[in-house]
Amino acid sequence: MIKDDEVLLVKLNYGKAKGGWILPGGMVEHEETPQSGAEREVFEETGLHARTVSPVAVRFRKSEFGMPNLYWVFSGQLPDESLSILKRKLRWPADELMEAAFVPIEDALKIEEVRPMTRLFLSLEQRRSDLKQMTWMNDDKDCIFRFV
Repeated sequence: MIKDDEVLLVKLNYGKAKGGWILPGGMVEHEETPQSGAEREVFEETGLHARTVSPVAVRFRKSEFGMPNLYWVFSGQLPDESLSILKRKLRWPADELMEAAFVPIEDALKIEEVRPMTRLFLSLEQRRSDLKQMTWMNDDKDCIFRFV
């Protein structure tokens, strides 16, 4: 979610990536589509209502235990309110997250605590208008498709 050149990120408080900033997201529930799951997760993790607009990328990854995971990354639209109002509305579940915040995109692309995949997806979204076709990156355990 990007608003006025700032991206909405959440800071994890668990696991190997504890302290890392990522895009809001999580597991899709049984009855959900990837889009509705993304919208629900943004609300649960930030308190903001968002609407998915279009896919940015799909990531297929095998966990260290060989379990397949499929990640959908969407561009989205936030309510038509000023950034200062949206920042005041932010709230997050303390059992999952340390913080939710809007971070200037240029900073998010440079801050070491922003996870590498988050920086990659953000850069893909920024360069979207320059791309002419769907492309992909692949290795044995990780495959990313980006959309144009």
